[in-house]
Amino acid sequence: MALLVRGIHELIESGNFAEAEQRIGDFEDDALLNRMMDYLHFRAGRAAIRKRQWREVANHANKTTDAQLQAYLLFEATQAALKNAKKELVLDYLQSAMSTLPRIEDKSTKAKALVAMSGLLASFDSAWSSQALLDATRAINQADDYDGANYSVRIELPKLKLFFPLNDSDINTCFERSAKTNWVNTINATNAINRTEIRAMAQIAACQTVL
Repeated sequence: MALLVRGIHELIESGNFAEAEQRIGDFEDDALLNRMMDYLHFRAGRAAIRKRQWREVANHANKTTDAQLQAYLLFEATQAALKNAKKELVLDYLQSAMSTLPRIEDKSTKAKALVAMSGLLASFDSAWSSQALLDATRAINQADDYDGANYSVRIELPKLKLFFPLNDSDINTCFERSAKTNWVNTINATNAINRTEIRAMAQIAACQTVL
């Protein structure tokens, strides 16, 4: 089993997604099959982002059943769409992400996802950014082990563990971008953070805009 997983992993990492999908169909364990398919769509979606194949990005995101992986894909796609001035795509990806985040159960992971969302909305100067910042702050206070780091996902398969952090999705990036958009709301949000060390991180990040 582990050898087959390793072989499929190599196919996926080399971009042979069609052959990998065919091999995944050989699994009799439905749970493992579903995890492998999520891994395939996650990696295929990221490859489509790099190639700016926007329809393929949405297709793979929609086929990804794991909420954390789906959110990652949508966030990374949003970042790419922003860089390429694709306003409508940015809105589409963010709206899809908004519907995905409630399915994330782990409180710390959800807080990181909402912080990432807030930062993306702030960089887009969206009317939703103020509410997103409040949602992120509320989630931070509900997650005792939130550490301010980048949003990330882990993929665990037999004899194989993979880790993918999302660049520019940490608390520093989020609050710095938010402060550039709305200084007063951002400072109010930092003051509402309960834990001293996390509040300090957010306040320092916000102040970067005036130093």
